[in-house]
Amino acid sequence: MSDAEHDLSPAGRDRRDAILQLAVGAARRKRRRRAAVRGAGAACALVLIAAIALQLIGPSTGTHEQIAAPSVPAQVPGPEPGFAHAKPQPQPVFAVAHIPTDRAITTRLAVAAEPPRWQSIDDDELLAALAQSGRPSGLIEMAGKTHLVSQASFP
Repeated sequence: MSDAEHDLSPAGRDRRDAILQLAVGAARRKRRRRAAVRGAGAACALVLIAAIALQLIGPSTGTHEQIAAPSVPAQVPGPEPGFAHAKPQPQPVFAVAHIPTDRAITTRLAVAAEPPRWQSIDDDELLAALAQSGRPSGLIEMAGKTHLVSQASFP
């Protein structure tokens, strides 16, 4: 114990103990937060490593023979004599097949690019085309912007 402890009043000692409790609680929360951040970082790293490993290993892309057995319709017994009005429901038939991966499927099914249906023209060609269509127009440049105006623009 120090001499300063004898100098404190009982209220001062209580206040000092309360401050100590607050400091201990803050330090504990900070320690837990640091541990949580480290754990989250490690978990993200593991997820990233697992994702990369799955990409590298991936599913098999080799060609395989069809391994499914031919489907055979189920044998359904006929109705019993006393239940002539009841129709038996056919049993579902399942077939299992392996479909090999075709690496060229995207090139075969891709839509061919069409040439553009538009063309670039300059200002004179635009004004000539508008005049030819019966809508004579003009260009006005103001404040670095070009505006197309025609008689239809004015009342």
